[in-house]
Amino acid sequence: MQKEFQTADIYLTSVISILLNEQPTFRVKNSRIIFCFPASDELYKAMNDYENGVSLNTADLINMIKKLRAEMMVRKKIENGIIPIKEASHHG
Repeated sequence: MQKEFQTADIYLTSVISILLNEQPTFRVKNSRIIFCFPASDELYKAMNDYENGVSLNTADLINMIKKLRAEMMVRKKIENGIIPIKEASHHG
């Protein structure tokens, strides 16, 4: 089984998603959304770039944060039973 990096940090996740051109998978832990990426050298490089203040296109970063927040909201609603899973599959 491949190791996995998990974080609740939406900003870190947004930067990783942009740098790796990869969307995270999502898990719910203790009513919190956790973003997950497969562990890799590229992932750790992206995390290091984030820590060192990598320069990104502002619009790309804002759009990624908005996209991940929207996905979080849908998943929280599913978890809380507000949106049935069948209906949620049409969201994304």
